[in-house]
Amino acid sequence: DYVEGIPVGVIATMPADTATMVTLEGVGGLRFTDELAAVDRTADLLDFFGVRAIVLLMHKGAEPIADNGPNSCEVTSGPARDLALRASPKVDVIFTADSHQQYNCSFPDPMGNPRVMMQGASHGRIVSVVDVSVDRTTRDVLRDRASAFNQVVTHDIPSDPDIQALADGAAARASEIGAARVASLSGDLTRDETGSGESTLGNVVADAQLAAGSGHGAQVALTNPGGLREDLLRGPDGAVTYGQAYAAQPFGNTLEVLAVTGTTLKTALEQQFQPRGDGTITERILAPSSSLAYTMNRSATVGERISDIRVNGDAVVPEGTYRVAVNKFLADGGDGFDAFRTRAEAVHAGCDLDAFTAYLGTNSPVTTPNTDRITVVG
Repeated sequence: DYVEGIPVGVIATMPADTATMVTLEGVGGLRFTDELAAVDRTADLLDFFGVRAIVLLMHKGAEPIADNGPNSCEVTSGPARDLALRASPKVDVIFTADSHQQYNCSFPDPMGNPRVMMQGASHGRIVSVVDVSVDRTTRDVLRDRASAFNQVVTHDIPSDPDIQALADGAAARASEIGAARVASLSGDLTRDETGSGESTLGNVVADAQLAAGSGHGAQVALTNPGGLREDLLRGPDGAVTYGQAYAAQPFGNTLEVLAVTGTTLKTALEQQFQPRGDGTITERILAPSSSLAYTMNRSATVGERISDIRVNGDAVVPEGTYRVAVNKFLADGGDGFDAFRTRAEAVHAGCDLDAFTAYLGTNSPVTTPNTDRITVVG
């Protein structure tokens, strides 16, 4: 883009592991490589074409150590901060995302010059702003004159009447549907994880998906924790509404019943522990249905942490065939669970939200499940 005749370059990156976090349809034909190499290569290309003022938009954020206001810079070391320290000095400003937390930092680039790295809060609560001056001769950003701040959105600007009327009408229709009672709960269902990685909400969702897939022969259900977006809390008289269920399961994923071997099922469970390039391990424990039990040993070698897998009390045999209900995101290998792509058969079993609300209604009042389906040793 051009601002008063001065070219401004914007580089936008997604993480190298994007393909493991979204559905295959969303990234078909795309290849994801190392972000740092991509940033440096693109910055060099922009510089070749005479673009000196360069901004980086990076979908990778740091984790604040503490929340000390919108402009504090108490963040942990990690991939986002490391990239900010190592990215080409041709990049003048870095905006990050994904960790949903605000910070306003200045880190030295590889030449030792200060460079802004900042992030606003999620859901539009805080907007990041950097005011910069550009030298008309060099067409580069004068970093010592940069002013960065996180602007808290206070909603004190008068609404546009037409847009407000549209929003109010949509909210009224949605609230009517969302207020419908679907079930009652004997206790809150939360995403709080126990030592095994299970949660009461996750286990109920898995049980609901097993019930929905039972007509297609499902024996087991597994669901990813990232698909659980809100806790399900009891309202008056233990009531839970459709709106609450939707908030907990908002993606509208279809359910798939996959025919897999016992070997594939074990491989999928082993993929709950995924090594990263920096030597750390990403842990994503799938919520298991009540029909599945196994033992987990976190101190064992990655790839050998899961043992004694049982379905309805029977030991899983490598060559056996098992029908597993999962959402389409997992069926397509999302979150790094590409073992599910090696299946002999896949049958549609409806929508995850429909399965969830149907299960809640059928089993109302819903009791809080135990979180003992995974036995942890070591």
